[in-house]
Amino acid sequence: MMRLGPLLLALVAACAPAPPSPQERETPGPNPSSISPNASILPAPLASAPPTAPSPSARPAPRASAPSRPPTPVLSAEGARSVALPVELPPAEPIRADGVIPIDPISSRESTGLLLVGEWRMNDLSPPPKVPEVSLEGVAIGRRLTSLRWLIAIAEGGRLRVSFDSRAFPVPPGSELRARADQLGHALVFPGGHEYRPAPPGSLRALLGDRRLDVLPLLPGEASPRGAAPARLGLTPRRWELSSPLGTLLLDLAPLPEPNLGAALLCRLLLELVAIDPSWSLCAPGLLPVRAQFAWRSGGGILFELSERSRRMELPVSDLACPPLGARVAGAMVPGQGGIFLGREEQGAFRQRPGEVTGVAGAPAEGLVVKNQEDGLRYVVVDGVAVAWVMPGGEATLAGFPRGRYAVQGRSFLGDVQGPVRVLEAPGWVTLGNAPPEAVPASSR
Repeated sequence: MMRLGPLLLALVAACAPAPPSPQERETPGPNPSSISPNASILPAPLASAPPTAPSPSARPAPRASAPSRPPTPVLSAEGARSVALPVELPPAEPIRADGVIPIDPISSRESTGLLLVGEWRMNDLSPPPKVPEVSLEGVAIGRRLTSLRWLIAIAEGGRLRVSFDSRAFPVPPGSELRARADQLGHALVFPGGHEYRPAPPGSLRALLGDRRLDVLPLLPGEASPRGAAPARLGLTPRRWELSSPLGTLLLDLAPLPEPNLGAALLCRLLLELVAIDPSWSLCAPGLLPVRAQFAWRSGGGILFELSERSRRMELPVSDLACPPLGARVAGAMVPGQGGIFLGREEQGAFRQRPGEVTGVAGAPAEGLVVKNQEDGLRYVVVDGVAVAWVMPGGEATLAGFPRGRYAVQGRSFLGDVQGPVRVLEAPGWVTLGNAPPEAVPASSR
């Protein structure tokens, strides 16, 4: 198996062996980032029986009301190892936005699984302008600080936990998505684990796109096999091209040595982002999505891929329950959060020194002031680094950027909306939307 990095060890160290008591909930715990990686040792891998050839008819049982779908793919052609699918996903009921998710009957027998690290990467980000004062090192540091990382746990008994481990998501660090095999949809868990909101099927695009839980209709997709995909994490995936009215998804599915219903839940999550019915039989136990490339009919896209995988291990049951044990439904739709990812010093590191600028009439005293006049949440990308998001009609002040010229773009998280890249001056205004931006004099370009 792959050797785990510090991020995966931090996830294991953060897992509690049992749900906290009311007194413990009121007492602040240690900061997981302060725990030494040596404090947690992963257990030895558990033995599993060798897989047998799948039956051609092996597939998850569809819901009675579900439309007809293609059969479950068998990833065994062209030398790929056959994968046994002796376990089926149970019939699932959709989570209701106005309801309470039933108490999870999870037991200790359902806690074996894997820990994973996933990375989101925005497409087509423009580099800094070619000016002598650019600090490539400072830009690279900003890119690392805003990397879009998920810490994922998938349990063989049918549980999924996705932790947002970045300051640059539309929800704050420590937020989670949890899912279970007998429910379609997710629990959006607020940081701390005491509150959650039901996220019904079709709501994840709005969550990542606009910090809302509006539901988008989901439809059966069309699938075409694309042959073998490059090996990843010691696994041999096969590639599928999935199509929906919104766009296409190139999905690499790799058979695991043992069936894992949690892997199917991660597949469901990715299908939902392209508006495909998550109960589609393509998402089968033991098939792990290791890479997902989204391309939208409107243009643009985004990439998700796994970068680390643990050995098979025991996972704390309290960290898998959906909803979390003892959690209540939150009054707010999503957790509160500020939209600026980098501090003044981190913004200032983008330049070695202030640059020469002509100046824009009515410019702010310092930095960049961003106005979002579009109808959705927009990320502000400066020199190829996502530095903030701004709600519709909102404004953000990025006061740390020194005088100079910057490549600036507004885009959605998923990349289905991408504005033009413009070279603008700081101090200055950045307008996202139909209003024309302040022009930079030609002599300063």
